[in-house]
Amino acid sequence: KVIAKARRDLLHRADTVPNEEDLEARAKQMKNSNAMAKWSSEVVALWLATLDLDKTKAVENARFKEYNGKWLVEASTDDIMKGLEVLKEEGTMIFETKSGLIKAAEPLGPPEELEERFRKIVDDKKKALEAEKEAILEKNKKAIEEWNPDFVAMWITSLDFGDTKAMDTVKSEGFEGSWLIESSPEVIMEDLEIPEEQALRMVKVRDMLLNSEAPIPAQDELIKMHDAFMKKLPQLKRDWALADWTPKTFAGWVSSLNLGSGASDLPQRVVEEDYGLDLFKDETLEELKARFSLGKGFARKLILKRKELFDPNIELKTKQEFENMFDVACPGTPSSQPTTPVRTSSCPSLDDKKVQSPSSSSLIPHGVETRSHAKEEFVMTEDTVFISLRFKSAMKEALALKKALQERGHDCYICEVTAGDDIKDVVVDRISRAEMIIIMGTEDYGCPGTVNFSTKEELVFILQEKKPFFLIKMCERFEDSKTRFQLPDDTSYVPWTPGKPVPDDLIGKMLDKYQNLMKVKGTT
Repeated sequence: KVIAKARRDLLHRADTVPNEEDLEARAKQMKNSNAMAKWSSEVVALWLATLDLDKTKAVENARFKEYNGKWLVEASTDDIMKGLEVLKEEGTMIFETKSGLIKAAEPLGPPEELEERFRKIVDDKKKALEAEKEAILEKNKKAIEEWNPDFVAMWITSLDFGDTKAMDTVKSEGFEGSWLIESSPEVIMEDLEIPEEQALRMVKVRDMLLNSEAPIPAQDELIKMHDAFMKKLPQLKRDWALADWTPKTFAGWVSSLNLGSGASDLPQRVVEEDYGLDLFKDETLEELKARFSLGKGFARKLILKRKELFDPNIELKTKQEFENMFDVACPGTPSSQPTTPVRTSSCPSLDDKKVQSPSSSSLIPHGVETRSHAKEEFVMTEDTVFISLRFKSAMKEALALKKALQERGHDCYICEVTAGDDIKDVVVDRISRAEMIIIMGTEDYGCPGTVNFSTKEELVFILQEKKPFFLIKMCERFEDSKTRFQLPDDTSYVPWTPGKPVPDDLIGKMLDKYQNLMKVKGTT
């Protein structure tokens, strides 16, 4: 009956009846389709690895989702885009390459032979890539070796150390590019007399520079970089000075304003509430009134004086001078212990409970970010910071964020699984080890995935482990109702419109939160 129906269709078809050559070609295609259908998910993953897909998650998705040859044979371009979480360009390329293999006159051969062949191609690509990296390294070394001490110092301006000591020492001691290339963190610490965290950051950024495919900054670029740094140096110095302020320092500054008897207790209350610049810099007039029960005139004067506080053109007393002013206004509080509980007739008990602000080291004047916020004592690394995201929705932005962090001497981890690894195991291990999670909150974040482990399960695990997280809100509203419950509207976040550059204030706020988390951890 089947044959009879096929014959009838053949006799009544409008287009040309296939000839012997056509039938032979179709038979070969069918044979290749059947051969491809026998591929395991590992063979599919290895085949994908031979294609130009290094910047996508196609290979690890094929392994993780166990997409075998049968899936590949039947998959359309849309199926490939959705299943492997790739863009249309990559999805079309994968579909056309697959179709070419099926239509090829040459038979595909047994899966075992293909696995060996694909693995060799992948290994050869890795070797070629390593050779290319080695060539880049040698080229970059030669370029940096030509830097004289002035240019090494100019490069250091990009590291935002919070002072100019390293730059000044490099120029005065004559440390050239060859010194920069060869020196270990210990040597840099000793030669420049700088803290360990600064030396480690120098080495980290230097190594990224040596291995970068981008050209080494030319000397004229370094001069421009240095000139730009010198233009903003007055503001940076002001920010560096303010970064050291404690609530007691801020209270001394408040004392210096001579607000009057109606606000005479304000300096004391500032210290009691552990209130500092990190909160004051963004407070509105109404918020100041409500927080300290201030009159409108007092609150307005504080807001007006805040502009002067961050203005580098207006002379500022030293930290010690302001703290001495507080001691005069509130005698009995030891200057060396600005928050030690004491009782005197003029100074009520100071609360000895320290409340850590979510952004206590951020010193961005009036919402404008400078590249030096607070002293960054703790460096974000791939081991301590994990990015949780939907690959298809936020990978481009996640890579841009990672690059922006690396430019500041920090880093973060974006899941990349090598051959034989299991994504679930890797993600669980990384989240367990991380000190902070960055959540790329796209509209589909937390939605069920096509497999049994996705951002839905990641978010559950993050909350179960009580991991501190930094939410980047990339949508108006989460699509999944459970995600909206777990990340309600009152959750603190920084907005980022997908497709736009990294927001100006994002990196600073992220580093501030990380510094505070690590400081709190160090005291518990």
